[in-house]
Amino acid sequence: MFTTIQEAKAARNQALVDSDRYMIADFAISEADKLAVQIYRRNLRFCLDDLTDESVVTFSLPAAPKISIYKL
Repeated sequence: MFTTIQEAKAARNQALVDSDRYMIADFAISEADKLAVQIYRRNLRFCLDDLTDESVVTFSLPAAPKISIYKL
């Protein structure tokens, strides 16, 4: 999926940006979904810790949780 650590880091950073909105205090998701997003974001932050130039070619980002957004 990735050919360099920099590509993996850029994708990870984008995934963090994409999930920022779920952390807004009054965003309409359940507490269970908010916890799932918090765990996902923590996994994203640490997923690159042991990544090497050799292992990057088989690396994939943690899977994003399925979120149910309440309709207001």
